[in-house]
Amino acid sequence: MTGRHRQRWLHNLTTQDIKGLVPGQGRYTTCVTEKGRLVGEGQVYDAGDRLILVVPEAALAELVAHLRRYIVAEDVALHELSPRDAVVSFVGPAAPRCLEALLQTPLTGLTQVDSGYGDVLVLPRVRLNQPGIDCVGTREALEALLRASGAVEATEAAWDGARIAAAIPEWGRDLDATIVPLEAGLYDGVHWKKGCYLGQETIAKMAHRGHTTKELRQLQGARGAAEGPGTALFPLRGPFERPVARLTSVGTSPQDESRIALGMVRREHFEPGTQLVAHDGAAPWTVTQARIRGATPPE
Repeated sequence: MTGRHRQRWLHNLTTQDIKGLVPGQGRYTTCVTEKGRLVGEGQVYDAGDRLILVVPEAALAELVAHLRRYIVAEDVALHELSPRDAVVSFVGPAAPRCLEALLQTPLTGLTQVDSGYGDVLVLPRVRLNQPGIDCVGTREALEALLRASGAVEATEAAWDGARIAAAIPEWGRDLDATIVPLEAGLYDGVHWKKGCYLGQETIAKMAHRGHTTKELRQLQGARGAAEGPGTALFPLRGPFERPVARLTSVGTSPQDESRIALGMVRREHFEPGTQLVAHDGAAPWTVTQARIRGATPPE
């Protein structure tokens, strides 16, 4: 995003404090409609002469269309990466140290470096509740950097297992346009002291009320709990007429290979330890202690 009004403009359209960013800094944010429903979420960075927003590819088209609708008289322009470019995420406790040694430069904030394989934009961030580095560049440069780093490329199943274990929702599975950020536990994407922004009234009312009617929760599956995303869950002993939860992501724990899931659960059933089942006699799913994204609601 370029143009002299970019910071003020994006500040008014997202839930995070964008005007408070300084060059090199990044923050997690969400973008919502006037009714507080999610349009997209991601990490926004101040690159000095522009803002950079890294969002899930599945949310990109709708988010860009939404943002363009609110460019009226502002000096703002949106630019998408070319098809030759990509984003590779290095995740894990050793990721920053490994890339600093490989690139021979400190990576304390947004940094543009010559990787030896081509220019790469390095964006430090937390992923899966662990240190992470997003690298943006041509696919050729990133593939060469990945090989040189010695990092192990995660399979989709391994990534899903780590993501669900860390209680991190994903766009298109756990997050969509029907959800308000607080229902998904995205408290770290909301700045509670900023001024008016699109959708603020709904989010402020929900926060002031002190609870939601449903929320994403992490669940642990008993042995044999083999249901997949979209499965409706009911109280352990019925009744089975109306579901009280629905699984959105299902995977395998990287710790003990047990079944784990994220799911949207109604308030009266999301206390830790609550057991839910897909049908009478099915192996139960148990709501765990984990808070989605590990974020803390406002006091």
